[in-house]
Amino acid sequence: MDQDAFSPSSDADQLRAELRRLRQQVAALERDVAQRNQVETALRASAERFRTLVEHSPDAIVLLDTAGIVLYLSPSTSRVLGYLPEELVGRSAFELIHPEDYELATRAFAELLQRPGQIVIRHVRARHKDGSWRWLESASTNLLHEPATGAIVANYRDITERKRVEEDARQAEREKARLEGIALAAREVGSRLNNNLAVARGTLELIQQSVALAHDLDRLARGAEECLLVAIEDVAKPQRVVRVETKDTVIGPVLDLERSAQ
Repeated sequence: MDQDAFSPSSDADQLRAELRRLRQQVAALERDVAQRNQVETALRASAERFRTLVEHSPDAIVLLDTAGIVLYLSPSTSRVLGYLPEELVGRSAFELIHPEDYELATRAFAELLQRPGQIVIRHVRARHKDGSWRWLESASTNLLHEPATGAIVANYRDITERKRVEEDARQAEREKARLEGIALAAREVGSRLNNNLAVARGTLELIQQSVALAHDLDRLARGAEECLLVAIEDVAKPQRVVRVETKDTVIGPVLDLERSAQ
């Protein structure tokens, strides 16, 4: 029998080899633990950054299932619509939509369900907790196919003030167009009056030149002339008002008193 197979030195070598393997395994485990700790630390830091961004973002985030039921709402919901997230989770998102915008909202949602990964942007009115209606701009994406999300994701913000400014601008344009229309109509009327009054003035002058008028008839003719001038001035007044309102420097006066007097 080979005596070296059971020698003390052989046993010691095996023990040392086993010890080295154990140390290597321990070192590998320690590296693995350190890497896992780093990953967990990074994940916690990332989650904290995400939470901070979500909580302080001016936009709110909502997750919906295929029926439009709210699965999650970010804390910004309180700033946008006045509700705490837990007040709306489990309810249909369409409960808050204005009746006039309901069809638009449901149609956009149906479109989302048919277009995975696509972004759909819509403007709708939603009821604030205080009972008022707020205009919201939403950018929604179908991420139902994403295992990590599995929902319709929508970012939305309050654009009520923006809508008000836009409507004020449109109203100002409509009012400007209305006043410009009045000014143009007044100019047309004035032009016709100028022509007719000029003819009337000319006729009176011809009568005075061709007929020997009695003193009373001459005085009556002068009175009629004065009445015509007063009428001209009265008609000219609205145009001056319109010009002030429209700040119009192109359209001239309605009536040309000098032309009418010639």
